[in-house]
Amino acid sequence: MARIKKGKGLLLSLLFLASNIYAQSIQLGLPLPEVAIENGGEVHIDGTVTTLQPWHSALRQAGTRQLIIHVAGRLSAKQQLSGLIASLPQAQLSLHHVHTTTIVNLDDSIWGSGPFVEQSIMSSKKHQPENSFVIDKSGIAAHRWQLLAQSAAIIATDPQGKVIFFHQGECLAWCSQQLFGMLEQ
Repeated sequence: MARIKKGKGLLLSLLFLASNIYAQSIQLGLPLPEVAIENGGEVHIDGTVTTLQPWHSALRQAGTRQLIIHVAGRLSAKQQLSGLIASLPQAQLSLHHVHTTTIVNLDDSIWGSGPFVEQSIMSSKKHQPENSFVIDKSGIAAHRWQLLAQSAAIIATDPQGKVIFFHQGECLAWCSQQLFGMLEQ
């Protein structure tokens, strides 16, 4: 009996270790850990047809800084970024200098709300076609980057993909100012 318990404990330890080998925290000055989202993907609109295509974090526009907004698929997480989202148009970030990607973690949404969240993302893409919108149905990015559950995160990278700004949780005015300062450099 003790042998079986040890075997189960070892198996559980190995499973935990294996699931965390792939996870890597975000660190300033280092490249953003790569992530591929295939269950969902980037929203593309062609006329009236909307499709999802696999998205990979390494596929960024050459020579541009990247602003990545990662948000759990729930209203409370979106509200954490309301100040930042409202101040983005006033920041007047050059589209040739900064590319914005919003990743919505549908795996971290309130049960039954997924279709409504997905529809909201599609609507956002129609209103902001120059930005990328990614639906992450499995929560792979949140796991890979070790992000907080039921929350929002802001990540900015330089043209080489190195993290220059990282913040989780509510983004207050100081947070937005610091972020825009980093992106304008």
